[in-house]
Order: sequence, then structure tokens, then C-alpha cells
Amino acid sequence: MRRLGGAIVQTSAAVILVGSVVGGLALYNADRRGSADLAAFEAAVTRASSPGVPIAGFSDFWGRLEVFPVIQDGTLNPVPDGVANDIWAAFMRMTTPAFTVENMSELRIARAPGNPTMAAVERDAADPARWSLTVNIASDLERPDYLRTLVHEYAHLLTLDDDQLDRSATRCRTTRLQDGCLLAGSTLERFQERFWRPYGEEAPSPDSDASPASWHLYFDHTGSFVSVYAATNVVEDLAESFTEFVVRDRPSPESGPWAQKILFFWDEPGYVAIRAHIRDWFGPELPEPELPTPNAHRG
Repeated sequence: MRRLGGAIVQTSAAVILVGSVVGGLALYNADRRGSADLAAFEAAVTRASSPGVPIAGFSDFWGRLEVFPVIQDGTLNPVPDGVANDIWAAFMRMTTPAFTVENMSELRIARAPGNPTMAAVERDAADPARWSLTVNIASDLERPDYLRTLVHEYAHLLTLDDDQLDRSATRCRTTRLQDGCLLAGSTLERFQERFWRPYGEEAPSPDSDASPASWHLYFDHTGSFVSVYAATNVVEDLAESFTEFVVRDRPSPESGPWAQKILFFWDEPGYVAIRAHIRDWFGPELPEPELPTPNAHRG
């Protein structure tokens, strides 16, 4: 259920941004707002669309859910209160309202204290081209915690959508995921080829959950992962590496194998622009870099 996407396709020596990534780049590259613009944006992402009771939902994984549909301007109807409202406002600032309108269908709030997963993105059952974001607020989340989690989930959205994989493919010559076959030259496929193919049969499958295999991979390749959770599978390794790319300064290539995974994104102008956008918005609110991070399931 931890599967999302974006789109970078490689043509010969050039890397061309397409799909949802390129749709937001004009916003990222022009994202130097004055105080008046900031005030207007804050009003847009936090205003109430209408009062009301959220839709009651349920899943076997989360239990009971409160569901808040995304409407035309990217806000929610009804609007959640408290930390749920702050989480959605932060998500919109992070991804931009245009991205939210194009890609997201709903926010789902879970209160599942026994579930170690902090958040997840999933394809909408009614419209698989769009996504739902579920956040577990059972524990006392500090703002840096859920900002880190949102960056992680955004990485999934930027690397697993329909511009990154073919959901209808019957034959796969690249990497097959639960949702489909990765396109040649996609971000995750290039990450897989560069960093995960050398692990060979040691590597858990792309759709595996945390398991003894991931622990063995982490400890057998000390210094190759930015967190224990990153060793779960290639999808989570990319998302964890992207998160560290956003929150830390550019590492030296000599820092270790984990640094090469972060530098992978530094070679992509589109991701560098997204990083600058997030850091411009959140600045010192972002979490401190952590190596390794706790074994939290970010989703």
C-alpha cells in the first residue's frame, strides 16, 4: 500500500521532467513570495470550505477512518480541525495546491495506536489515477515528525504515479511492483539499477514489508542506508533517501554509500527545485538529519 509516483524519463543523455513533476516546476522556480502573497496563500490553504462531519471509513489495516474529500481548489470539505488541519495545510504548502488538485482525492485520518505505520499513500479505489493520504494521529506527533513523514510520502507520489509505471503491463522488462511495471528511465528504475541490483538475492522484493531479510540487508551493508526502514525495499529506500536529501546539507561523496543515494537526487534539477521549495516554506521547522533514523514505518 506504500506506492506513489511522479515522473522523470531519461532520453539518451538528457533527463526530461514530465507529468506531475513538471506541472509543479513553474511554481517551484518562481516560488519567491512576498508577505502579501504568503498571506493570500495561507488563507487559501486554511480556510473552511464548509462545516460538517467527515465521512466515516474503515480499512482492515487502519481500522476506523475519518475521510475528508479534496475539492476543486485543493482544500478539504469538510475541513478537519486540530493537528489534522495543520497536516493538510503543510502538505499543500509542500506539494503546491496545483499538485494537490491534480493528484489527490482525499485525506484519511486514522487513530490506530497499535499500528506502527505513521502514514501511507494509496491509489483511490474509485479513481486509481488519483491518491489518498492516510495519517495516523494516534500518537503525539510533533511538527517535525509529521513534516518528515510528509516529505517521505511526497517522494512516493513523485516516483510511483502513472508517468513512472505502466499499470496495464503484462510483460515487464524492468522492475515489477504491485501496481505495475516501472518505465525504463523512471526515477525508481534508475535508483534500482544503480543501488539495489548489486545487492542481488539479498535484497527484499520491491513490495516486501519490514522483515528479517531487511534487517540482514541493513547490517550486512553497514553505511549503505540512511535508516533501518530504508532497507525494507527499494521503494522505501528511495523515499527515505529523498527525505534526507531535503532536510540535510549536500553530503560529501566520501561520507559513505548512503551519501551516494542522496547525491542521486542532487543530479536531478527538478528534485533540487522541489527541495528548495520545501526548505523555503518550512526552514527551521524541518527535522534534523538522522542517521540512522528510528525504525518507524512512515508508509
